[in-house]
Amino acid sequence: MNAFYHSSPISYVEAVVQETKKAVISYVFSKSALITPGAAEILSSTPDFRSIVDEALSRGHFFITEDIVKSILAEREEKEEAETSESIPLQERTEVGEKEVIVLKTRFKPIAKEYEANIRFFEEYDVTGKSYCEGTVDDFIRYFRDRFERLRSILRKRPNTDIRPISRLDRVSTGQEIHVIGMVYDVRESKKGHLILEIEDEEERTTLVVPKDSEIRRKAKYILPDDVLLFKVVRTSGGLYVVRDFFWPDVEEHTPHYADVDLAVAITSDWHVGSRLFIEKALKKFIDWLHGRVGNERLKELAGKVKYVIVNGDVVDGVGVYPSQIDELVIKDIEKQYEAAAQYIAEMPDWVEVLVNPGNHDAVRRLEPQPALSKEVAYALYELDNVHMLGSPTYYALERVEFLVYHGTSMDEVISRVPGLDYAEPEKALEEFLRRRHLVPTYGVKQPIVPERRDYMLIERVPDVFACGHVHKNGYRKYKGVRLVVSGTFQEQTPFQLEMGHIPTPGVIPILTLSDLAIHQLKVYNGGNNGTR
Repeated sequence: MNAFYHSSPISYVEAVVQETKKAVISYVFSKSALITPGAAEILSSTPDFRSIVDEALSRGHFFITEDIVKSILAEREEKEEAETSESIPLQERTEVGEKEVIVLKTRFKPIAKEYEANIRFFEEYDVTGKSYCEGTVDDFIRYFRDRFERLRSILRKRPNTDIRPISRLDRVSTGQEIHVIGMVYDVRESKKGHLILEIEDEEERTTLVVPKDSEIRRKAKYILPDDVLLFKVVRTSGGLYVVRDFFWPDVEEHTPHYADVDLAVAITSDWHVGSRLFIEKALKKFIDWLHGRVGNERLKELAGKVKYVIVNGDVVDGVGVYPSQIDELVIKDIEKQYEAAAQYIAEMPDWVEVLVNPGNHDAVRRLEPQPALSKEVAYALYELDNVHMLGSPTYYALERVEFLVYHGTSMDEVISRVPGLDYAEPEKALEEFLRRRHLVPTYGVKQPIVPERRDYMLIERVPDVFACGHVHKNGYRKYKGVRLVVSGTFQEQTPFQLEMGHIPTPGVIPILTLSDLAIHQLKVYNGGNNGTR
């Protein structure tokens, strides 16, 4: 009798599962990715395993693990609730029926005062004191080579790739599928709707085609000039190189560091001291909160945890930043603006460490990367023992938690260029920076870059927290384990913002607890007339 008929139903199911598992592994390999046995086992019993693999790859997981698969399946079973941060006003009214509730005042005992500051600066990522550019042709060539080579080294880590330099593409046979890494020189659409990409490496340039009816055409609309990408291409009989897929040098799923102590950092930006729209009363209320003078007991407990305050650029409004700015200033001298800013910081508790980096309104070069503010202009800040003057971007670790802090001037460029982005959710721009591993993806369009010997705008080290400001609008989310924070402002809505329909969030401060990287949103201003009145 045929042995098949002696097989039990279980062994038959096992045979089907084994065949499905082979299909899973084959499909993953066809996408130039890898998968663990445990993940393949789970997917072998999942009918729509291809869509799960595709979703994992879209998130940048080219090494698919059991945990990644379980996470995607869990999200599909139960819609993940949108992450929201707690809004905690400084004044709370408590009532029980008609009886007045009397809350006894307790002595403010900040635990942050009990700890010495634990800060580690990664100076190799800060341009301060290391700007040697003279603006020569050689400077530009060296800059772009550094940028290309470092991003290429990230892309080369992707498994199952047959990478060829552009100069050897003519040796590829018709129908052969290979990979090539290039910097995007130009993106345009043909008359027939195909996307034409000109890419280059350090030796040559070539043209790639993304057919209008291909599966990746929609994905390709997010490609920006100067993106460095890994392309999977096939050569046609007509000598064209058709793109089958492509990959950004995206960050992988990140496991963040957490502090061993229950301390916190207040992330601020865009003070704009000196502007007639500067909200002084909001900043002073924030300072009072740090001292434990305002707020309920829960808020005072949180205030007592704050060991660090970040001032992420646009400390002052500046002078001559835009035409007719002088009419918008109440302090018309740049040095006096910094003196005023230093006075506010001096009023903060002496146990708080303050980390200051510049923005586009500050008295430093507009081109990026920006070095720390100079002692000649911002001398008042340098006189404060608890202030650390840094460049933008800059990297440091607070209680082991690693921060990438960048003012965010190039967010305007990215928001205007990448489909689907807007100022209502500025934190999405930070995702694009991480996906491209660069803070100014397109060179010199709206935000020029100084061609330094090293590209300081390249994101080589993946942070635990990535903080920007600039747009005066708060926003938070997580991207592949990295906490993204866009801080607000201490300035009222400007006439330009009103004209553009941009609604800022003044007086809203994200407080990040370092032991769990949770965001607690502190509100110290409810709007109205500008705070200097």
